[in-house]
This record gives sequence, structure tokens and C-alpha cells, in this order.
Amino acid sequence: MHRFLILAIVTLGLVACTPDMTEPAEFGTKVPNGGGGGGTVKSPTTKVGKYEITTSNGLTNVYVVSGRTKTWAATFTTGTRTVTMSGDLRTFTENNLSVEHNTWVRLLSAPFSGTVDTGWVGARLAENVINTNSPDILAISMEYTNAGNLNAKYGPDGTLDEGSDWSDYLGIDYQYVNHWSQSLQKYTNWTHVAEADRLGALDCSGFIRMVFGYRGGITMMYNPDPNNPNSLFPRRSYQMWDSCIGKKVMSGYVFGAQDANTKLAQVRIGDLVFFNADTSSATELWRIDHVGMYIGVDENGNMRFIHSRRTDNRGPSFNYDGTGKSIINNDGTNNWLYYAKSLVGARRL
Repeated sequence: MHRFLILAIVTLGLVACTPDMTEPAEFGTKVPNGGGGGGTVKSPTTKVGKYEITTSNGLTNVYVVSGRTKTWAATFTTGTRTVTMSGDLRTFTENNLSVEHNTWVRLLSAPFSGTVDTGWVGARLAENVINTNSPDILAISMEYTNAGNLNAKYGPDGTLDEGSDWSDYLGIDYQYVNHWSQSLQKYTNWTHVAEADRLGALDCSGFIRMVFGYRGGITMMYNPDPNNPNSLFPRRSYQMWDSCIGKKVMSGYVFGAQDANTKLAQVRIGDLVFFNADTSSATELWRIDHVGMYIGVDENGNMRFIHSRRTDNRGPSFNYDGTGKSIINNDGTNNWLYYAKSLVGARRL
């Protein structure tokens, strides 16, 4: 009886997708499931119980098979902890603009090495339901928006300067053990002392560290470790781009280039998106200065991301002021292309 109940919960939480579909290009269209793929490329296929598993181009896709019906359940990426999964259909709304799909984002305890734990898949599918007691990465991020119960601002009122990390938001001091000191050029234990005026604030990278690090369980450091560049979660956006866990899934993006749409199609829900938007100095001209997380295609067909914004101390948002600026594609109007024009690439943690 218990096994039947779990199976029923999992089945109800799935939304069927086209069997053997190609990886959906979320740019420009609404893709209900936001995952699955590999159907047009012959790839190794294995069956484990009710699951069918295919691998192609670094992506491992898991389907639930029942009779002649094959339903997308999850997509793993080799070398990353991020897993996109099927679940209940959800609508994220801010200032009368919505992003709707049934993709949920879960994190593995270690980077995916190629072997699917179907027990883990089944347990997560059972959790991917509305009003779950186990929120996913997308739901966690929404908690810090203006409409969320953990609403965060960007920085100290009056200055709005960057520097508000996850521990500042919480008002706690945090010791980074075996931390690399750039000034001392050696490893040392170092404690970040929370600044009182930053209580409840998260800058762009602080927001991402709150969601994936403090809440998601990815171990954080403050500065990159030069001896281990792929097993850490550093503080600043340019450090995340250069030296971070996971892998770059899209780079060298140039707005309006011939391959722009092809590159955008490589970005999946839950990926971090990076920007070079500040050109105020020689240093800022050449390095990443902003980061957000891609959350899916909105009702207008635009690729929308959530990020913590400095302007007016808005904090985490994806459409706070109703302008529609938080998109990474060319919307065709040339009105809201500030971030689209400064996009550099995407990383999957």
C-alpha cells in the first residue's frame, strides 16, 4: 500500500513530454517541461526498473516508462550538482508578469559522475509538488523577492554599495576554514564579521550564495583557491565565472552575433548567467560584474533571470519595476536590452 501511494504521488507530479524529444530551445517559446532531450542523437540507453536512461553530449536524461508512455523526469549534467526535473506546474509572478513551467531544480550532494541513483530521482519527484516541504532552488530564490517572506534589499540604505553576503543578511559571523588569503598568499582560518547595516541585504553574488550555498548546501569559500579551482564557491561574480564548481555551459556570447540564438539555447533553468555591465573603469571594462539565475521563459517569450539589483535598493527580483529589463535575449523591441547586451555566458553549478 505504501509503495502504491508513493508511485501515485510521483505520477501525479509529472507532466508528460514528447518521447525522444530534442533538447528544447527555451528561447522564444514556452517550453512546458524545460528539460528532456537527446532523441535525435543516437545515444546509449539503459533501463533500471521503470526508468529509461539516455546519455548524449554530457547530458543524462531520465524518463519514467509506463507501457508505451515515456515521460521526462530529470536531466543530469556530468560534472555539475544541478539537476533539472519534472514536477507540478508552477507560475512565478512579479508585477503582473509570469514565468510558468513544470521544471524544478534540485542539487546533488556531489558533482554528477555518470551514474544515476534512481532512488534519489524517485524521492525528489515525490517532493516536486505544490506546497512541498522541500522547496527547490527556484522556490528558495523567490523567498527573497519583494513578495517573499524573506524579502531582501540590496545593500545599506543611503550607500547601496555592494558587499552584502549571505552572512550579512543573517547577521552572523562566519569562519571560512582553510581559507585562501589573497593578501597573505597562504591558507588561513578567517572569520567574516557581519556588518550591522547590511542586515537583511544581499548583493548579486551574495544572493546566489544564499540560494545555492547557505540554503542549497554547496560549500563556500571567500576567495578562490588557486590549487583547487573547481571545488569551491567564491564570493564575487567574476570569481564565480572564472573559478567555481560546476562547468561553463555557454561562453563567448555576443549580442546580435550569428550564433547568439544557438548559444542562448544552451542555457537551462537554474543556470547562473553572468554579465559585464559596468564599464566605468579599465578594470570593470574587462571583467564580469554581475550574476543572476535563469528561471525560464516568460509569458512574452523572453528568457528571464532573477538577480539582486542595486537600483532603488530593489534586491532579488525578475520584474520588480515592471520594465522587463531582466531578460537575456533580444525581445525585438530594442527597449529592454541592457542585460541582454552585456551577457557573457552561463555556468551550471
